[in-house]
Amino acid sequence: MAKVDFDALKAAAAGGRSGHSPLYEDMWQEFARLSKIFTPLRRPDWAQVAAAYAKAGAMDGDGKPPSDRVVQKTWWRVKRDKAAIATTASETVASSKKTGAGPKPPLAKPALAQSAPTKSAPARAGRQPARTDNASVAGDPGEPPEPTFAPSSLKKG
Repeated sequence: MAKVDFDALKAAAAGGRSGHSPLYEDMWQEFARLSKIFTPLRRPDWAQVAAAYAKAGAMDGDGKPPSDRVVQKTWWRVKRDKAAIATTASETVASSKKTGAGPKPPLAKPALAQSAPTKSAPARAGRQPARTDNASVAGDPGEPPEPTFAPSSLKKG
């Protein structure tokens, strides 16, 4: 297997577009600081936040200064995406604690062994039990099966 140059991958990923606006990327990177400012107890004036981002040179997905609505929606998307990542990470940690850390080893194939004969399930009403003898179906009818009765067909005396 060929060795991967992770420095080259890192540079390639840094040079490519993430699929998000520069505003999203900035809010993503500054999430910890922004989440202390944008709390449910202190609703921001989104028009002032948009003006601050525009003054700093942040752009929306169309390359324009962001509007207050764009800034607000972008913040909610960043929060949603961060929460999704945190949920996925916590589920991964929880499942690894339940099952033990690390990947599971492959299951060993069980050896083929002679198994003891098992009892067949009891016959249902109106059906004859399956044949268990080795008689040929066409040539030797074997012994007739025992009759079966459904509880509803029994008469009380």
